[in-house]
Amino acid sequence: SFKDCIPRSFQLQIRRHNALTRLRLRNIFRRFVRAFQPGHVSQQVVMVKYLATLEQLAPRFGTERLPVCHLELLAQAVGQPYYLRDAGQSPPEPGPELATGPPTHEVLVTGTGGIQWRPGGEE
Repeated sequence: SFKDCIPRSFQLQIRRHNALTRLRLRNIFRRFVRAFQPGHVSQQVVMVKYLATLEQLAPRFGTERLPVCHLELLAQAVGQPYYLRDAGQSPPEPGPELATGPPTHEVLVTGTGGIQWRPGGEE
């Protein structure tokens, strides 16, 4: 069954759909497997296609949302991409005052969208 090839949490999500939706998913997976007969493509290509298909079926799969108590934005990050580079220094230890209090921002980390944040705590 195609359900043996997907994460268990996604299997549970599929079980909640009606029978017609489950039949459609089964047919999509069957066509996907037929398109990649042995010898035509590498295993890496099949995995990329699988992940792309999974992303279309479950757009929020693999995202992580974190409430944070303190978010400090660098001036360079406004309006243009900025990447922190390791200068061989370890980051400063956070003080206890930074770890307390209600969340002030929410950070969303995704594989395709990168890191995003917004004001506000948990909803």
